[in-house]
Amino acid sequence: MDMEPGVAQLLAGIGFFSFVFDFTYVLAIKRRNKPNGGGNGSQLVVNHSLLARIGIVVLDVMICLCCVMVFTFRYVHPLVPRVWAGEGAAVVQVVGFTLVAGGDVVLFLAYRALGVYWAYPLDGKTGKHKLVKEGPYKYVRHPVYDSFGIIAIGFVLLFLDWFLLVLCVVSVAGLYAQAIDEEKALVAYFGDDYASYMRETGRFFSRRRS
Repeated sequence: MDMEPGVAQLLAGIGFFSFVFDFTYVLAIKRRNKPNGGGNGSQLVVNHSLLARIGIVVLDVMICLCCVMVFTFRYVHPLVPRVWAGEGAAVVQVVGFTLVAGGDVVLFLAYRALGVYWAYPLDGKTGKHKLVKEGPYKYVRHPVYDSFGIIAIGFVLLFLDWFLLVLCVVSVAGLYAQAIDEEKALVAYFGDDYASYMRETGRFFSRRRS
């Protein structure tokens, strides 16, 4: 049995506006602290593959659709192509909200660690860059992409929407491709420092041992 649409919409709103807060937070830090001031003229350039570019566009579409659903789900609920989750649908939706909330926390921690060094996209960014190894970056190389993937999966489970499921699969594949493309650029930019960092951390899952 599904969760009552109004409750699902409320939970989605909490998760989505937490995501917006994270994004606003890192933008405010950059603006207040004049990021990359006094650059050395060196460029950090990423050559994105076709899959990465498609994934970026699809992820943007999914974010926009989730925003619309936050405000309209209780009304469009009967029209949504539903993913069947059996009698435990409400439990699945609670798990979805938990993933969204957890992803928001990971995203905040990653943005806090990046601070003024956050940049998206990386293409052609000129200035001083730092290899951040604090916070979640101590364990994985792409916690921001981890959080995006977790949040995307969470919204799929919360709304149980087939269309969101398709967008999520393409988005996650695109994030994986984008991470690989960025790692090539970061190795070229930071050299042995980044190569060593790669040996110490996992791409998306930690492999550090206490």
